[in-house]
Amino acid sequence: MSEEFKDALIECEKEPEVKFSIPFKLILAISICVTGLVTLIGILFFISGSIDKMWSTNQINIFLYDSLFFISTFCCFISLIGIAVIKKPFSKILVWCTMIIGVLILLSAFMFPRFKGYNCNFTLYSKGSFILADGKLFMIGILGILFSMVIKYGFIYQKRWDTTI
Repeated sequence: MSEEFKDALIECEKEPEVKFSIPFKLILAISICVTGLVTLIGILFFISGSIDKMWSTNQINIFLYDSLFFISTFCCFISLIGIAVIKKPFSKILVWCTMIIGVLILLSAFMFPRFKGYNCNFTLYSKGSFILADGKLFMIGILGILFSMVIKYGFIYQKRWDTTI
């Protein structure tokens, strides 16, 4: 075999290297730092909330929304770490984390109104003191699931693009 042919075979076997722009790298690094910090704060929040039994007080709305925020931020942190490690904008980790966030928010829309003292301004259906779902969380959850499906298509197209190069 000639040297040129060997080089061509080796060149075809390499996966194309993705180079993120400097602004993207900077925003990614800042985002990882911020979401990592918020994740640590979330852990402390859960510890102090458990000690103080915040869910049993009249601050249930604050506790529930903050819990949802911290869990969602943790999923974002995992996704951002995945992007930095894999060096590709779309990945299975990103698809799964966005799906988890969407499903958690959607489930929260139905679960949060079951807690005594929970207040919401926009409901899907209510009769007397019964509230089927928090309308704001329902809308955000559905949009989150839709967004995760869009990311899944992006991941599929990225895989196809990688195999054609």
